[in-house]
This record gives sequence, structure tokens and C-alpha cells, in this order.
Amino acid sequence: MSRTTRKQNILLLVVAIGVVALSIYAILHLNKSIIGMVSGTGDKREKYKNVTLTDAQVECENHARKELSGRLKALAVDDHSTRYDELEKRFKVFMQAQLYESENARGMTKSFYVYCFSRGNRADIAQFKLVEDKDYKPAAIRKNEGGIFGWK
Repeated sequence: MSRTTRKQNILLLVVAIGVVALSIYAILHLNKSIIGMVSGTGDKREKYKNVTLTDAQVECENHARKELSGRLKALAVDDHSTRYDELEKRFKVFMQAQLYESENARGMTKSFYVYCFSRGNRADIAQFKLVEDKDYKPAAIRKNEGGIFGWK
């Protein structure tokens, strides 16, 4: 075998290996789901199909922190009420929040209840509601006209 033929064979082998390596690299980087499965860094919904109560709870907490960011002092999930509602096919996450009255995170705080409902087949937020915790007094007590029934 001549020297030029040997150089051509080596060059051909290097080019072939380079083309194969480049095509594998392109396939892996163009398809994000393959990268997510291989490296474990992909989107959660691509890795598994079963959404759990924990997934819904984390999604609701993140949404609440984002919505209430400037006023939020504390946020706690109510573990007794949070559940998956089989009839409505949705997760119901209930939380209690302490919010500052102003956006600059100063001053007095008020208590609020947070209702967060997410779809059962994925952890996307379907409904988010914030309700202030107030003591309710009937009109008769507010007017101080005697008793809960308004009798004098």
C-alpha cells in the first residue's frame, strides 16, 4: 500500500467518525425530550405522566409566592384540607398566608386564606383565590341593638 493511499484511508476514517459524532450531537441537542431523559434536567411533564398532590402543592405555592411577592410574610399549606377531589378531577390546595398591608413588606399583617385548584391530569393552576380572614358579626351585634337576634 502506498503512502498516499494510507493517508487517504486515515483521512476518510477521521471524516467518517466526525460525521457520525456530529450527527449524534445534533440529534441530542435538537430534541430536548431526549436530553431531559438522558440528563434528568428536562421538564417534569415530559418525564412522567402521573401528577401527584405534591406536584399540585408545589405549583400552588410557587404561584402564590409569585402573586403575593411584595406583601408575603408567611405561607403555610393546610395539610388537613388539601386533597384530590375525585368528583371534580382536580387537586384542591388550601393555604394560610400572612400578608403585609403595603407592598414594601412593612407595617401590620393580615391573615388570608388561599384557595388554589389545579387540574388533575397536570399541575396547572385552574383557579386561585385569596380571601381575608375576618371575624363576621351579624348586623344586630354591629349596631349594638342587643343580642345576636336583635332583640332588646
